[in-house]
Amino acid sequence: SSDLLQTLRENVRRRMYPSREEFREQVELIVKNSATYNGAKHSLTQIAHAMLDLCDEKLREKEDRLARLEKAINPLLDDDDQVAFSFILDNIVTQKMMAVPESWPFHAPVNKKFVPDYYKIIAQPIDRKS
Repeated sequence: SSDLLQTLRENVRRRMYPSREEFREQVELIVKNSATYNGAKHSLTQIAHAMLDLCDEKLREKEDRLARLEKAINPLLDDDDQVAFSFILDNIVTQKMMAVPESWPFHAPVNKKFVPDYYKIIAQPIDRKS
C-alpha cells in the first residue's frame, strides 16, 4: 500500500522535475504518505526512509553536475541539459531506490482493490496526475 517509484520514474522521463528540489519533494512525499497511511514506525515507512536516504546520498554525490545542468535547463527548449539531468534522476530511481530490499510495494500504484481507503486517507498520492 503505497505510492510508487514507477510514477516518479515516468515523471522524470516526462521531464516534470526541472530541479533537484522538486524531485526530492516527490520522494519525500512517498515517505510522508507511507507514514500517514502505515504509521511512522511501520516497516514500509522505514523502507521509504531508506530510499530517501539513498536518494539524498546520490543527489549529494552528483551535486556539482546536477547544479550545472539545473542552471542550464531552458524549459522552452527540448535540450540536452534537461535530458542529462533527467537521466541522472532516472538512474537514482531505478538503480538505487528500486534496488532497496523489500521496496517492491513502492514500485507500482496502490491497488484500490486491496487498500480501498488509501485514496481517502492520502490527500496527495504521487501516482495521481495532479
